[in-house]
Amino acid sequence: MHELETAQSTGVLHLGRDRGVMARLRGARTRGLAAARRAWSAPLELRFLVFSVVVLVSGALVIGGWTVGEIKNLVIQRAAATNALYVDSFVSPLLQSLERSSTLPPESVSALDSLLTDTALGERIVSYKIWTLGGKVVYATDDRLLGQAFSVTGYYQDAADGQVSAHISNLDEAENQFERERWSELLETYAPVRSHETGRVIAVSEFYQLPDEILSELRTSQIKGWIIVAIATLVMFLILNGMVRQASVTIRRQNAGLRKLTQQVRAASASNVQTEEQVMGRIAQDLHDAPAQNLAVALLRLDHLSGASRPEQQEDWALLRQSVESALADLRNISSEIRIPDLEELDAAAIVSRALADFSQRTGRAVSCRTEASGAQLSVASKATTYRIILEALNNSFLHGQAATQTVSVSLRSGWLEIEVTDDGIGFDPNEVRERQRGERARLGIRGMRERAELLGGSLSIESQPGSGTRVVARIPADEEYMP
Repeated sequence: MHELETAQSTGVLHLGRDRGVMARLRGARTRGLAAARRAWSAPLELRFLVFSVVVLVSGALVIGGWTVGEIKNLVIQRAAATNALYVDSFVSPLLQSLERSSTLPPESVSALDSLLTDTALGERIVSYKIWTLGGKVVYATDDRLLGQAFSVTGYYQDAADGQVSAHISNLDEAENQFERERWSELLETYAPVRSHETGRVIAVSEFYQLPDEILSELRTSQIKGWIIVAIATLVMFLILNGMVRQASVTIRRQNAGLRKLTQQVRAASASNVQTEEQVMGRIAQDLHDAPAQNLAVALLRLDHLSGASRPEQQEDWALLRQSVESALADLRNISSEIRIPDLEELDAAAIVSRALADFSQRTGRAVSCRTEASGAQLSVASKATTYRIILEALNNSFLHGQAATQTVSVSLRSGWLEIEVTDDGIGFDPNEVRERQRGERARLGIRGMRERAELLGGSLSIESQPGSGTRVVARIPADEEYMP
């Protein structure tokens, strides 16, 4: 029982640790994504600066590494060629017997020993070997290697083919067993030994030198190479940065001009909307004050005259009265539709409520509403556009969509008032103009809604298909100074 409890406790502990690790990983991922979003949202000039630094530094490292490697090879090969020529001038005359024999005569061995110990050449060479073309050592400063054969390397093969090759050796080959006892690395050079008579390669000489001098020269050359790469990278960065800075200044200047022009266009559009509303209000008032009043007076006069008419004329008088009453009702409806209420003191939520109330008063239809824009302030033009779009969308749905339910949703997102009017009506194909089904008024109503939204820099879209209802989505700037 105790073991079971211990196992359970251990399992819970491991589970807790795993959850902790996963939580830390999720946190790190979230922080990384947030940092990436912040970096991507940085100004274009700063993003290019960071990107160019990364690209140029990466390129400099690649180019610098390749250049330094090439410098190293060139310095080593140049030194090897010079040293090989110098050594060959002393040693080659003593090795000509190898053209006819695979061994050196004693006098040649004695001469080589003297050359490598009693002359300046011996001060430069710490170890020396002569190989036959079959890979056998016929001479070495260390007698323990005489007569031994080793597997040939690529450097040996290059020399056998007539080329001088050299490298900084770590002395890890089998032939270097005795050099390893004294040194950790040496400059190893392979050079061909040619016949004076035929010019063909008759042997391979291998000599080792201390690498201090060559490494010092290499460091100096590599430092110069890195300096050149760094200067070139810096110059490229300054040129690119200057070009981007100049372009950025030009773009900012153009954007500022574009923003100013856009503000002017939007201000003009808003002023045009306000002027249009004022004109329509004046027309509505004029219709109410003159034609409507005249028709009302005409109705009173008709009532007076019909009372004094003969009985056979009563039907004509009733028809005339009905026509005048119908004309008066139509005139009042037109006057009511083209004139909107005073919205100046209302916020977005109140404007939506007013539009729904006016629609319900005219049609007797209740509309479901969801509003997430309480307190949102709109310009006068945006208020009028919001009111008219909501009312027009509801009227179209009621008159032509045969909808049983209608819903209005309004929300405020990133400086935009988003209006959505949906219904469960018969729907239609927005890509087709069905004038015989929708009527001229409906077509003009949709076009009018879109034009009103676009005049303020917003947008309007309609999603519908036959039998699936209709969804009208409008975006209106919540602040007349807002720029997308």
